[in-house]
Amino acid sequence: MLKKTKNTLELIMNDDFFLKYDFRFVGGTALSHIINHRLSEDLDFASLELPCEEIEAFMKSYGAKKLEHDVTMEDYVTNDGEDIEISYMQFMLDGVKVEFFTPPFNLFEISVWEKDKYTNYKNSKLKIAALDTIIYMKTMAFWNRKKYRDLFDIYFVLSNNHISENDFINNYLENNITYKVDDLYKKIQSITQFYKRSNDEGINTLVKNPKSYEWYRL
Repeated sequence: MLKKTKNTLELIMNDDFFLKYDFRFVGGTALSHIINHRLSEDLDFASLELPCEEIEAFMKSYGAKKLEHDVTMEDYVTNDGEDIEISYMQFMLDGVKVEFFTPPFNLFEISVWEKDKYTNYKNSKLKIAALDTIIYMKTMAFWNRKKYRDLFDIYFVLSNNHISENDFINNYLENNITYKVDDLYKKIQSITQFYKRSNDEGINTLVKNPKSYEWYRL
């Protein structure tokens, strides 16, 4: 976690907002906090509901600036079948992007959230999702978003036995019953379905000597 990210997190983590609303610390920065695999710069907080007015008031009380939706995020959210106006908000606080969102869970995947064995981040008022939950959400991003950093994260958790290859595949298939194993293999092998987008920010500032996108994909 970058120093400025850590400082921003520590600034807000004991706010009563996190007691009133069931937001959990997730995403790449939460993952890197647990397994220490790369640097991470953004803060991601997820909940099944997004109290937009309350979030905006909370963030502005710390001097944060609300950011407009960028084209990249609109694309990702739309591909997930969500309405960005009610499922995603982003702010800039002390040079750190802070995001609030509702995960694009289907009816089966909601149980992943309900069974999450979260803990409190450094004994603060902020919950941090369990590693299994964060990895599953990364798995969703891996198959849907296809961002460079998602590929790297999944490569790392598989290579370091944070999840087995069988569980990685089967957990996703269990909650996405229209897919079969062959469908997933075909998807990741297809350069028309699984490719690096032109506006992908990459991982050069987060990982020392990273491999190429194609290397991680294959």
